[in-house]
Amino acid sequence: MKKNILLVLIFFCMKDLYAQRTPSSSVAFKSSIKQLIINSEKGITYVKEADKISAYANDLNKVIWELDKESIGANSVLTKLAEIDITAIGKDNDQVEIIENSNYIFANINGRDLVINGLSGELLFNSERDLSDAIIVKQLLLPYDNAFVFLTKTKKDFKLKYFDLNTKKITWEVSAGSEASFSSMFSKDQVLRVDRAESFKNNIYALANNRLYNIDKTTGKLLWSLEGINKFFPCQNGTDVIIMKNEGGLMSTKQSLNIINKDSGKPIWKDDIETKMFIKLQDWNDKILIAHAKGFNFYNLKDGSKVWKRDVKGSDFKQVLSLDQDFLYVAENEMSLIDKNGKEKWKNSIEISDNKEDLVHYLGKTKSGKVMYITATYGNMVDYTSGKKIWKKNIKFNEKRPLLYAYDETKDIFLTYNDEELYKFDPNINDKPEPLAKINAKSDKSMAGIEVFDWGVSLTSQSEVIGIGNDGKVLFQNEYEQPGETGRKLLNVGGKAASAYFGIRGSAKKSISDATVSCSYIDENGLTHESTSYLFTGDSRNRLNASGDRDLAAAGLISDLTKNFSKRFNALKQNSEYAFIFAKNKSQDANLKVLIKVSKENGQEVDKIIVENNKPLYDVDTTTDTIYYAKGDKLYIFK
Repeated sequence: MKKNILLVLIFFCMKDLYAQRTPSSSVAFKSSIKQLIINSEKGITYVKEADKISAYANDLNKVIWELDKESIGANSVLTKLAEIDITAIGKDNDQVEIIENSNYIFANINGRDLVINGLSGELLFNSERDLSDAIIVKQLLLPYDNAFVFLTKTKKDFKLKYFDLNTKKITWEVSAGSEASFSSMFSKDQVLRVDRAESFKNNIYALANNRLYNIDKTTGKLLWSLEGINKFFPCQNGTDVIIMKNEGGLMSTKQSLNIINKDSGKPIWKDDIETKMFIKLQDWNDKILIAHAKGFNFYNLKDGSKVWKRDVKGSDFKQVLSLDQDFLYVAENEMSLIDKNGKEKWKNSIEISDNKEDLVHYLGKTKSGKVMYITATYGNMVDYTSGKKIWKKNIKFNEKRPLLYAYDETKDIFLTYNDEELYKFDPNINDKPEPLAKINAKSDKSMAGIEVFDWGVSLTSQSEVIGIGNDGKVLFQNEYEQPGETGRKLLNVGGKAASAYFGIRGSAKKSISDATVSCSYIDENGLTHESTSYLFTGDSRNRLNASGDRDLAAAGLISDLTKNFSKRFNALKQNSEYAFIFAKNKSQDANLKVLIKVSKENGQEVDKIIVENNKPLYDVDTTTDTIYYAKGDKLYIFK
């Protein structure tokens, strides 16, 4: 009790000296805090110590469960099963991660792989107890089955094991191959390998190390396996599977697609579709819409023949959108609209850039019937009915600077920021507008957030928050100086990038970490289903999101990015209302480092938390704006 009173007094003293709000509460743990993991949706923060994990409930203001060494067990001997670098395949010997779209946590503590119910703290799986002969390399959740498929490594080989969360037992296992057959999996360059599992009707499809396994869900019998598979999508008919292959590495320009029968594993199309990139897949039950870099057509599911007599004209397709019964697409640097029969609806294609290699960052339809497009270098609007540009001249962007955009649905206007200029895209204006505002931004290169308010627009960078009124005047401009970056490590919330928190808000440049291929279909009940496969593994996406060089502007930038995975990171955390900026203290002792919570609506500093060095351990629950700061064995909560 005396210790807690003293702690409060210390913080009140700090408030007097540095105008800092005291924490709402604090929790003392038994040893130094190593990791914080926030589940914003559930309102729980998971606290990892050396050999213990606890759950702190934000609304209850207390620790609701904990698993210590006695509950988990002592150090496991299984970590020395094989002399391999398991971190190269995305496994960490000391990790805690939230399994997306579930209540479960996967953790490795004391060398034991654990599955924990994140709400109750129930220890559902302990590898020392439930898997005595292997270590888990990958855990793949099957949410509809309430089960996991574990890819495991024994002393000699790899196996797939089905763990039923209801019975808490491994009900079957399948041999996945020898250690030699998985040798490529241990390469740190295997960022294109996506391991995932999907349960569909009576089958489980598991993709591991670019090999696809089809397993009978009930018996665990391996029906077949195919090597060299990069992605897969079960067809809605339940009898076929779409498979995709990538013929090269990260910069590969060759992919192929075919349909295989789920019972035999044999292709049902005579020839593969080969291209450099697949853009869109739609399963229409008896036919499949396939858009790729070379063409755009419907293909009969049974034999792969084309439904339309001719492919949609154009080459180097970049995007295809389904809008009502129409398809809006961009090929090279031209945009066109066709109906469900492949017939052109516009008299002419619309040139959206003078550079055929220009990337399309945004393409969409407004509620007033206008098509908004933003490329790396140009932006404009097109009338959906007539196919004519709203403005004769495009707005020009600097592709070497961040490009941000936001849609004001109430006013039906777009706002874009690029190279210190703010533009308003208003469909009711017939002439190309002049910039709404020109801003002298201190940190233009790190701009990462844009929000629309009734009064205007707020812009956020790693060290700046700026408000611009509807008349284009700067209402506030807060500038901060960041402490030294060397060695500083900030936590990520679920591996999500700070500028990707709210749909189209944030950077318009597409992060290659979020690159996906998906296949969608409508079932007999009219419900739309979508199966998505990321281009990169989850671990690689986390590394990419943590990098400061997130924007995909050209192939050259991809190369630079992959070289500099861990050299830079984005210190900024934000949501639609606040920016959380790590900065040097402006007043009093300039050597102090502070975490400042800044309102995007008015520029006011809401909170200021003092941290002691360049390696603060903190995170932000962006749903409730609660800040969690760990110092030694103490967790301070600022609500």
